[in-house]
Amino acid sequence: MDERSIVLGTWDAADTPPESKKFVKGKDYTVEFKKNWKGSGQTMMIIKLTIPDDAEHRFWNKQYNRSGWKLNYTLWNPYTNIVDRGRTAKNTLGFVNTDENTIWNPNYNPKLANPGNNADKIKYYEELALNALNSSNDKYTTSVTELNMPYGPVTVLEARFSNTVSTEIDPRYLSTNVSYMGDPYTHRLMYQASDNSRTTDLVIYDILGEKKDRNGDFNGVDINSLFE
Repeated sequence: MDERSIVLGTWDAADTPPESKKFVKGKDYTVEFKKNWKGSGQTMMIIKLTIPDDAEHRFWNKQYNRSGWKLNYTLWNPYTNIVDRGRTAKNTLGFVNTDENTIWNPNYNPKLANPGNNADKIKYYEELALNALNSSNDKYTTSVTELNMPYGPVTVLEARFSNTVSTEIDPRYLSTNVSYMGDPYTHRLMYQASDNSRTTDLVIYDILGEKKDRNGDFNGVDINSLFE
């Protein structure tokens, strides 16, 4: 998630609130990230917001009969995550009301026998909700919601390394080969990429060790195929 993509402002019918309704980071709200939140293995983004007390930012939209705020940000779903967990990501959002002059009807109360919320990751919001309930103000209440976000078809640009070996008995480069003890052999590390991909600034590391301890040396790089 790119923090620079955050846009926060008074609710508006447009996807992005107009400039006059946007909140100012550092003045109206702060952003912090907590890695491995409550042992979840995920990062919790925490935004603390104080809405400016003016007509533009405390606006009641008569057409839609509502008032509120809107948060936009860009969430990246890397290919490695798509491979492991599929193209559908689930975003879970919690809201804790800390305005003593606002009545917020919650959908989550962990003090009740039936907390009222079955979100998959609801347990990671329990402490936040309890802290609000245990405060001096009974209006500090919590809501949690979740939504599936399906990502579109993924374009795969293939690239891979192949590690093969050649011996005197079988000079072909194979993933496994045979040789007599003491016979020389050659390793070949080959990088391949599909013609619709791009590779730049590729760095390869190999630890050969001190000369007296080596059982091999670097021979060179063959870049002929790059010009084909």
